[in-house]
Parts: sequence; C-alpha cells; structure tokens
Amino acid sequence: MLQCSVLEVKAVKAFDLVEYYRGFDSALKKRYKDNNFAAGRERISNHFRDVGFGKRELVIDDVMEIFRPDLPFVEDWTKPDPINLAERMGRIGVAKKIADLRHKPYDLNLLKEIIYCFREVSLTLGGHPKTGHGWSLQNRP
Repeated sequence: MLQCSVLEVKAVKAFDLVEYYRGFDSALKKRYKDNNFAAGRERISNHFRDVGFGKRELVIDDVMEIFRPDLPFVEDWTKPDPINLAERMGRIGVAKKIADLRHKPYDLNLLKEIIYCFREVSLTLGGHPKTGHGWSLQNRP
C-alpha cells in the first residue's frame, strides 16, 4: 500500500491543473522551437472527449494516437509495443481504473496502478533513441 504524509496529500489536493495547463503553450514553444502543437492538441482532445466523459473506455488505439507526428510525445517518449501494452491494459483492467478516476481523483493507489500499466509510455530517462530528447536527473529542460 502506498504511504504518504499529510503534507503530500495536501500538495496533491492543491495541484491546480488549470494553472498548469495555462503554461503548457509557452513550455511547448520553448522546448520545441516555437511549435505548440495546437492542431495535434485539438485533434487529440476531440479524440479523447468520449473517454473523458465516460461514454467509452480507453483502448490501445487511443494510446497509440498520442504518437502521431502532430504531437510532441513522439519526440521524447518511447513508443510502446501495442500488442504487449494491449495485453497489460487488459490484465490490469486499466480502462476501468481510468474511468474510476472521475469519482476518486485523489486516490494515489489507483493512480499508481495506472502509471505502472503505462510505464514505458512515460518520459524516457535516457532520451529518445532517435532524437536524444528526454528527461533525466542530469539533463532537465
């Protein structure tokens, strides 16, 4: 079971996603040479709308959509093997866990299970194999 202090719980509850999102355009432009990927972000927002409103569950094709060239993730993230990821998504029941987040947004155990399922669909520590982009403790943008 994930343990956290009262201070950590307060930090999670104080996280303002709207404020974080407001800085997203400028962060993307800085990181990707004035490209904020507006068209791709609009496309992916429309693509995930029904998942976000609980009208359908997340499927492997949804996850693979984020790796199209109109979004920055293809630059920095390792593209997962869709067959392996689809199997793991089914075994872990991640679609239901994501749907449950609407009712339990601060459930750290639930978040941990979701993150674990998508472990390779995360910022790479050593950098993307083709571009060298990525995040590490030594090389933060």
